[in-house]
Amino acid sequence: MLGLAILLSRIFEATLGTGTMRSRALVIPFVEEILKLAPVAWMLWRQRRGGAQVLGICDVLLFAAACGAGFGFVEDSFIRHHIGWPGSLAWLPTSEIVGGRHGAHLIAGHGTWTGLAGLTLGVALLLRRPRPAMSLIAVSGCIWAVLDHAGNNYGNSFRDALSTTLRFATGNGWLTAHLFLVGIVAAIAVDFCVVRAAVSNFPETRRPRGPLSWAQARALWKFLRLQRQFAYAVARYQREVGLARSRLAAFAAGLDAVLVNLHIRNTTADATMPFANTP
Repeated sequence: MLGLAILLSRIFEATLGTGTMRSRALVIPFVEEILKLAPVAWMLWRQRRGGAQVLGICDVLLFAAACGAGFGFVEDSFIRHHIGWPGSLAWLPTSEIVGGRHGAHLIAGHGTWTGLAGLTLGVALLLRRPRPAMSLIAVSGCIWAVLDHAGNNYGNSFRDALSTTLRFATGNGWLTAHLFLVGIVAAIAVDFCVVRAAVSNFPETRRPRGPLSWAQARALWKFLRLQRQFAYAVARYQREVGLARSRLAAFAAGLDAVLVNLHIRNTTADATMPFANTP
């Protein structure tokens, strides 16, 4: 994705000339944010009738943050190769605080920008309806990431009314960090509530006793994964209509059958050895 972003940047410069640096500072962030999110969107689209139906908000957030962090890591390597090393050394893709006469400015970084886009996308995919509102929520994170990214790139090179406006709108970069942290807490809370609701309504999703051996620990981990998948499928089923609802019903029923089978195996095993017969 970084290679494609560099290629598009070169095409932009060759087409419009190097005199359009102001436009480039605004256009390239938009291109990069779309490219970073593209692998996540492609995966979700490919798995729209399968694995994507059992993903929580945190799952999509982690996918997106990983793509963004990887992009940032390769970009940083590219920059260091051509420009050299600064006075400090960052071993991981991180945010960066830059001081200046306009106050401390936070560069959220690619991992945070794309993670925020994945967060809102995950919310929309889980809540489903109403469609117009969910569509707006789905793209809101990416729009904000573009705004903050463009404000950072433009403000680093130019000092005018637009850079002042962008810095003010994004809280000098700090608002992105606050939104991301609040979003992470909210995502964890929503995912917890979804699983909790399933456990309350479906006895087969209740966690068995703790493991007594490594094999039982692996079996318990498998059960917890199935529990979460079933919970997310049920949550989507409850908010869907028509053919999509029927497909989710069949999908959730398949997961439920596996959970029931695991519980039967557990109850027929020795009372002191939960999951003893679980493969």
